[in-house]
Amino acid sequence: MGYVPPTGGERFYLRTLLTVVRGPQSFEDLLHVPAHNKLCKTYHDACVARGLLEDDGEWIICFEEASEMHTGASLRNLFSTALLFSGVNYSDHLWQKFRHSICDDLPHRLQTMNIHHFPEDDVYDYGLYLLDHILQKAGKSITDFPSMPSFVHNWDRETTNQLIIEQLNWNQESEQLLAERQINLLNLEQCTAFNNIWNSILHNQGQSFFINGPGGTGKTFLERAICHAVRAQGWILLGVASTGLAALLLPGGRTAHSMFKIPIESLAADSICHIPKESQ
Repeated sequence: MGYVPPTGGERFYLRTLLTVVRGPQSFEDLLHVPAHNKLCKTYHDACVARGLLEDDGEWIICFEEASEMHTGASLRNLFSTALLFSGVNYSDHLWQKFRHSICDDLPHRLQTMNIHHFPEDDVYDYGLYLLDHILQKAGKSITDFPSMPSFVHNWDRETTNQLIIEQLNWNQESEQLLAERQINLLNLEQCTAFNNIWNSILHNQGQSFFINGPGGTGKTFLERAICHAVRAQGWILLGVASTGLAALLLPGGRTAHSMFKIPIESLAADSICHIPKESQ
């Protein structure tokens, strides 16, 4: 039987099971644990259920001591070393136990990138993203360790494009409260307009709407409700107007000329916006 190192992930646990399970006739037989009468999802889980793996007591002691004197960046390097070279058996448990210390520098790091409103889970998600970067330098990925959780956000985009960071930097809870407050105050005609626009947004219909009415009938009030409702979902909304005064009435509003780099002088039918192809 070929040798598989402890860092081989599921291949290592499969090989371990092949050395102890008698007469398996299929891969499913290796996943089945008669003592518990259950079918495991992974070979790692099957090894755990059969009591074939030792605990990570020495690593727990190591991280308890290291977390008292080392920064989050150092702990992430230590954690990657543990994954790559020691064959940690319960890496997900180790992560859950020490993720607060491993990510203790990340709230400040996110704020320096103009990301100010984020739940605690996003901090840990960013920590997994950085851990994956360290592993990639060694030719591995966080997905090579089945028991480890993986990051879900596109941090490559969210931490490099300052324009996207700016537009995602709205407090979703506050926006939700503002949206609910304004939607409850809409009159019948405003509600009809809001529902049609919101339905187009939810179903990605890409429709265009023109709202017309005399001054003081609540056009801007409706538009503000839409702004708050969209940003409460964590989506990007660009509020623009043709004049600076009108833009001031929209939360986070700017003139269309400023937002889309529309030329002002010598504007003609064949004019183009001055946005380079590779710009943010």
